[in-house]
Parts: sequence; structure tokens; C-alpha cells
Amino acid sequence: MGDVVGLFCTPNQAPLSQVIDVVFVYLEKNPKDRHDTALVLINHALVKAFPCPAKK
Repeated sequence: MGDVVGLFCTPNQAPLSQVIDVVFVYLEKNPKDRHDTALVLINHALVKAFPCPAKK
């Protein structure tokens, strides 16, 4: 099983539909990752789409 690798920072007003779309696009572009659990897949998609700002 894969590991949850990071935090994500969704925009404050991001609608649920946008978050769902991000996950679907990630799955379409990364079919090799489909063996991972839903938690890991969703985390990877959201970390890639909504990275947190670097801490200063």
C-alpha cells in the first residue's frame, strides 16, 4: 500500500465539485496508481493540485 505523502491546501471557497474533478483527472492521468487505496489516491491528487505554500 502507498503512503500518504503530504498536506494539501485547498482554496477557501473551492466547491466540492472542483475537488471531485481534480481527483477524476488525476485518476485518468495516472492509471498505474489505481492499485493504491482511495485515501492515498485522493491525497496524491489533492497534494498535486493544491500544494501548500512553502513555509518561510
